[in-house]
Amino acid sequence: MAHSTNMTFFRQTQHAVHGLISLSRWKEHLPLAALTLLGGLIAFSVHDVTMDWRLLAVTIANFLSVTFAFMINDIEDAPDDAAHPVSAQRNPVTNGSLDLRTAWIACAIVVAVALGLYLASGSLIVLGIGILNLLLSFLYSWKPVRLKSSSFGLDIVSHTLMLGGLLPLAGYFIYSNEVHSAIVLMSAAATLGSTYGQLYNQVRDYDADKKAGIVNVAIRLGKRPTWVVAYSAVGLTIIMGLAAILQMEFPSWLVFLSLASIVVGFGGAYLFNGKDASGKDALDLTGRLQPGVWFALIVTVLAWVVWAMI
Repeated sequence: MAHSTNMTFFRQTQHAVHGLISLSRWKEHLPLAALTLLGGLIAFSVHDVTMDWRLLAVTIANFLSVTFAFMINDIEDAPDDAAHPVSAQRNPVTNGSLDLRTAWIACAIVVAVALGLYLASGSLIVLGIGILNLLLSFLYSWKPVRLKSSSFGLDIVSHTLMLGGLLPLAGYFIYSNEVHSAIVLMSAAATLGSTYGQLYNQVRDYDADKKAGIVNVAIRLGKRPTWVVAYSAVGLTIIMGLAAILQMEFPSWLVFLSLASIVVGFGGAYLFNGKDASGKDALDLTGRLQPGVWFALIVTVLAWVVWAMI
């Protein structure tokens, strides 16, 4: 009897852990950690500071903030996801692998750890950025407010800040209180890149969102105009990103490594992968190249961080 009870408890625990991992959706947003590291590298480059363990702490804190955004999104979307077979199977709250109480407790723990790590940075600016990111993550999906359903563009603004522009700012302000044009341009580039990502996702989910009664930017504008805005955001992302890079100092070998990673990433994504960064079927060429973009960015940033900290 005791053995049977222990096995039941073990299986329930294993089931809950699997549900929590699914709720975090960490694979979908782990590449965003590169943006925090990039912010620290900008401070290192333009202010000649010494990077330390605080960059890792804030990178983890930002990762947890984004994780919280994905977790509460699935919690609040559980009833709507039940109407769609694919979403119902993926969402652990909807498919019954995780109960609401456990999911909310997990959210509270993630927020607490993130706040602790922001505090550990020793920067009030970083703490303020972290609190803002967590607040946006909550309001984006929380049904009484639900910024993601805004027809006035608040869905785009909140999404692009919490998954884009705020991340490099947190990495940068660990080491400097001075606002430099390089971090402003790079934060703007991250925001615009996230704008493209959000509009791309809205076009992908257009029919499901319309059926659920969500009136976001894509539904308000229509698919074709939304693509025009999304592609414009991509162009501006490239321009502002390059403008920021031109103000920074970096080793010459990094240029060759970056170009090589772009060739490998784009070539592999185009020739051997028909999925976008979320693992779903790509809607267009830009969707197909998304994994290549992240590959090139991650390889470049990680190599640069290692070189800077040695």
